[in-house]
Amino acid sequence: MGIFFTNIHIKKTPELSIEDIEKAFLIELEDKGYHLTDKEDEAVHVLKICDFGSEWFSVASDYFEFSSPQSISNLYMPLSGALNTDIVVMGCFDSEYIYLNLLNKTEGIDAWLNIGGIPGLSKERRSNKRSWKKKVIDYGLFERILKESQTDPPLFLENSEHIFMMNRQQIYYEVDFFDCSEEMSETDSPEEHCLYFSGKEVTNKESLPSLRISDFVLTPNENGKESNITAISNGSKSKGLGVLITLKNGNLEEVKIENAHIGYMRYKSPIAPVDLKKCMSEDGRDVYYWEDRSFPLFQKVRDDLPMVRKAEAEFNNTICLWFTPYGEYERLQDIQVTFIPLKNPANSCTWCVWDGYPTKEAYFERIKFLSDR
Repeated sequence: MGIFFTNIHIKKTPELSIEDIEKAFLIELEDKGYHLTDKEDEAVHVLKICDFGSEWFSVASDYFEFSSPQSISNLYMPLSGALNTDIVVMGCFDSEYIYLNLLNKTEGIDAWLNIGGIPGLSKERRSNKRSWKKKVIDYGLFERILKESQTDPPLFLENSEHIFMMNRQQIYYEVDFFDCSEEMSETDSPEEHCLYFSGKEVTNKESLPSLRISDFVLTPNENGKESNITAISNGSKSKGLGVLITLKNGNLEEVKIENAHIGYMRYKSPIAPVDLKKCMSEDGRDVYYWEDRSFPLFQKVRDDLPMVRKAEAEFNNTICLWFTPYGEYERLQDIQVTFIPLKNPANSCTWCVWDGYPTKEAYFERIKFLSDR
């Protein structure tokens, strides 16, 4: 899986400060019904503004959701006017398609770039290279890299420092997984401001955290070979996750689980070891259990997002549990994993490899049929 990100870069001027950018975005989000809060746990959106020491400020937020190319210029051309500077909105989808929108209200610039392509993502705007001529360091290099990047989009990102005078780190700047101090010395440590926004009270069922299995893996568990299972939020933002591993109709002593790790699928997301403890459940069964009360659960991805943007957001918000099982082949297929949102255990989700089949034997017959094809 490739890289996904969406961010905004704002050209520095002698008069412009991070505080000015904060005020501009504060007005925008308050107009949409969000309110600034100092309580991170209450936040439905986070907005980060960072000065990496380059010629640009960078902004990342889980609030950024663009329904079309035109919606980008509609939203951020006024911001360019308010700040009186260049703005570049940048997005990358699975390392296969990159877009950039250069905006300058004073100069009347609204220039688009398409780099690469991806099935299902229509290019609703044509590239306009000429408007970038006075905005890049070396236009000849810009044209060459742009041409070569059509078949290798990440090449454009790798050369961004030579094109825009942006640090490579800030090109990939995102809210949840990016450590902006990574690979930078203490003397070059960037200045980052974080704003947290709460929203209107939600009164429907999505006001509680909830999880669902995101991909029902049908590949059989094998002795000594790593397995994985994924889950995704189906409710509100929260903190606290538990993992319960049991056997369907069996004794846990018949299998062993080792080398368990958990994390989000998103790029550069930290992967943490899972210290499974063997204990007894309320109904008297031996189980493996782990929990982390600080583990973040994200807000459910909106259903009305464009297809590719929704796929990107869901991939980034997918929790993956990796583990290595040991035991007899048939018993390994009875392993059952439950993801538990600690603040609402009733909305847990459970996976077993033969879920969806009337019996385990029916599952084995299907697997044999597929392997014989």
